[in-house]
Order: sequence, then C-alpha cells, then structure tokens
Amino acid sequence: NDSAALAHADIGISVQHGADIAREACGLLLLDRHIFALPDALKISQAAMGRVKRSFFGTVGANALFMILGVFNLTPATLLALAHNSTTVVSALLSLRPLIYHREKK
Repeated sequence: NDSAALAHADIGISVQHGADIAREACGLLLLDRHIFALPDALKISQAAMGRVKRSFFGTVGANALFMILGVFNLTPATLLALAHNSTTVVSALLSLRPLIYHREKK
C-alpha cells in the first residue's frame, strides 16, 4: 500500500529490506537498514550536486570565454575548438573522481 504514495510523492524514501514494489517506486533507496542513514544520504547528495554545479559553471564559463575570444578574433579557431573539447574531457575526468564523505562522529 506504500507504493502508490511513494510514486505520487515529491520524494519517496525506502530502505533496502522494504517491499519490492516500494523499492521500485521510491526516489531514494537507503542501503542501510534504518532511516537514521537519511542525514548521511542528504549530505552525500549535496556534495554530489555541488560537484555537478562546479563542473557545469566551470565548463560554461570557460566556453563563454572561448566564444568571446572567437567573436573578436583574438585566438585562432582551431585552438578554440581544441580548448572547447578539452573542457569537456577535463569535466568528464573530474566527475570520475570518487566522492569522499566522512560520517560525523556522534
């Protein structure tokens, strides 16, 4: 009976050992047995979103600079194309780094 509520909620949270249908319908599955892992999950997700935002704005900022350099013909187009593609590769490589999270001791 929880699966309908989980499917329509803004975010549904289930634990790993919950009902199969609840695990499928939830938006967040806690692999720990207890709901007490929720604060850790939120901190990890905030750290991950911080990484995504830094990557996005760094790439957009660099590419905006490359476009300005290209519009005013201050840099050769081939070099700008290489720089643009390099930002994509660097962004992808930086996103592959492991996200290290240290649980706060109580």
